[in-house]
Amino acid sequence: MAENSPSENVELKEIATTLWRGKWLIILFTLFAATGAYMISRRITPVYEASTTLLIDQAPASQTSDNSSIAASLRLARTYSELLTKRPVIEETLARLGLDTSLESTGSSIQVQLLENTQLIELTTQSIDPVLAAELANKIVEVFAEQNQDLQAGRFAASKASLSAQLDAVSELIQAHDVAIANLGSPRTSGRIAELERLQSELVQFQASYSNLLQSYEQVRTAEAQAISNVIQVEPAQVPRQPIRPRVSLNTGLAGVVGALVAMGIVFLMQHLDDTLRTTEDVERVFEVPALGYIPRTKELSGKNHGLVLQADAQYFATVEAFRSLRTNIELLGNSAVPSTIFIASPGIDDGKTTIASNLALTMGSGERKVVLVDADLRRPGVHELLGVPNEMGLSDLLMDNLEPEAVTTSFDNPNFKLITSGRRVDNPGELLSSTRFTDLLAELEKQFEIVIFDGPPFLANEALVLASRLKSVMLVIQPGRTRTGVAKTIKKQLDRAHADLIGVVINKAPRRPAYGSGGYYYYDDETDKGSPKQTKQALSQPSPNGQELQPSLTDQAKPPPSRPSSILEPYKERVDELLMESEQQSPEQRYTTRQIYELIQEDGYSGSDRTVQRYVSRWRKAQNA
Repeated sequence: MAENSPSENVELKEIATTLWRGKWLIILFTLFAATGAYMISRRITPVYEASTTLLIDQAPASQTSDNSSIAASLRLARTYSELLTKRPVIEETLARLGLDTSLESTGSSIQVQLLENTQLIELTTQSIDPVLAAELANKIVEVFAEQNQDLQAGRFAASKASLSAQLDAVSELIQAHDVAIANLGSPRTSGRIAELERLQSELVQFQASYSNLLQSYEQVRTAEAQAISNVIQVEPAQVPRQPIRPRVSLNTGLAGVVGALVAMGIVFLMQHLDDTLRTTEDVERVFEVPALGYIPRTKELSGKNHGLVLQADAQYFATVEAFRSLRTNIELLGNSAVPSTIFIASPGIDDGKTTIASNLALTMGSGERKVVLVDADLRRPGVHELLGVPNEMGLSDLLMDNLEPEAVTTSFDNPNFKLITSGRRVDNPGELLSSTRFTDLLAELEKQFEIVIFDGPPFLANEALVLASRLKSVMLVIQPGRTRTGVAKTIKKQLDRAHADLIGVVINKAPRRPAYGSGGYYYYDDETDKGSPKQTKQALSQPSPNGQELQPSLTDQAKPPPSRPSSILEPYKERVDELLMESEQQSPEQRYTTRQIYELIQEDGYSGSDRTVQRYVSRWRKAQNA
């Protein structure tokens, strides 16, 4: 059996994803249509059907072996089929059944069908009364047979009546002559003898006439018997037990199927009209960059003043692992060093860019890298609210008052993580971000920190393009079903014109289904892992610039156990381990990159995705470093 091509598999996957997305609409339409059909079918008055079979006994005189006889037989059957439903038959039938109304008023109907290549006629009656349906079928046959007999017998009635009258007259004459002969007795006179002879001669003549008339009468009767075609009921109608309609089960099932098909049509129409980015394929097709991370839709990242998943009292690891995977993907991106400045933006507001930027900065700062998070959204800052710190002085003050970065930097107990809030609001954020002072600030921050993450404004604001053109890399945050394809393409063109380096896209609030990856980025289940991690709570003080005590710091010390490799990678695990062990013995410049390992095991027959290999290599190296 031939295997499906990749394009066919992709189409099937897209169809399955579309149907899964509209599953509730399909279920709702199916239940609504099936329930409606069931209720309507139960309210309809049931109709019963009875049938009987008639045999057309063709007259012997018309039976020959030529084609004309066959044609005549077919015409006779069709004629009888029509006569069965005519008014004289129906009215007489209703009268004999004691029904003085019309056939329609009794809720009944009649259908006649000539069975092909036979002399059989099937008579079917339908009625809301099962007994009446059977009686009506049988009585119609009885009445029709009698009327047909009378109709055909009428052709010989005149001849039979004339012959019968003549026979009666001759019979009377014969009787009269017998009486007259008996009265004469034995005549002795010549006159009486002559009278007797005359009577006897007339009697012989009358007797001969009577014999001839009687023979003619019998010939007429024989001709009548040979010329009349009879109707014989070979299978009487029986009282039906079950109604023929409504078929409640069939109607309910068909209505459910129709409802489901209609709903599927609506789902596919909505999908066709929906031009928003929903899947990984949509994002990579429009922006021409990989999806670096999938942040699941969880309650930890929802609600006001929520969104930090790396805090000390966290009880769920699914989202934590998603940010760790995002960090790993950025580190492995392009087999080169991590960009020193990363601008995190989004097409519109409420896409979750501040949450992504804050958690990513905390995740990167949990290692050995020095990271600073800068809130560059000078119109609608939100990092300070998320981290629970004041926003008295920040980036705008730094740029306008020529302050040193240390003057506005908020420190945490983790020495590798720093924060610069947005500062006071300004009316010209674009001019500040395009100033030479901002250029100097970038240089200073790059000297002090390995990674500088900017939480910038969405691309609705002009200063977003200013930041994109001045920073070394851009990472977009997309929420499925919010960003339209046209808007996304416009952003891509703007980034290209600004010569910005778009390194990838983060899909935020991604539903947990196959359209958004294998799920390996958040392989912990919220319920099974609740309360399981052994975390170290640190009462970390975060002093503000003026030395006041603030809230506890944020840490990322809990390390969940590595997940098992994907089953498709299992046969190639030993090969990957060999390559990694061999690579560890080489100098850093000569070590295998993840892409090289992926291509090597592809030669051995591996057909999985490079992301699976990337995740396994990352976990392997983390385990070695630990």
